[in-house]
Amino acid sequence: MNIFITALIMALGASTWIYTRVQRRVGYGNSKTALKTAVIAGAICFVVVLTIGLTLFG
Repeated sequence: MNIFITALIMALGASTWIYTRVQRRVGYGNSKTALKTAVIAGAICFVVVLTIGLTLFG
């Protein structure tokens, strides 16, 4: 599988997991904070996985 797609799937999964965890933590009425946190964490996860993939398999 392409490294880019692998990193994207990993970031989407991590973002979804983080979003649900933050939603439970801060309450379901505060979705804007949970969404910002999930997007930032997903972007970081994408960059990390892509960098590791390119370093090992690129």
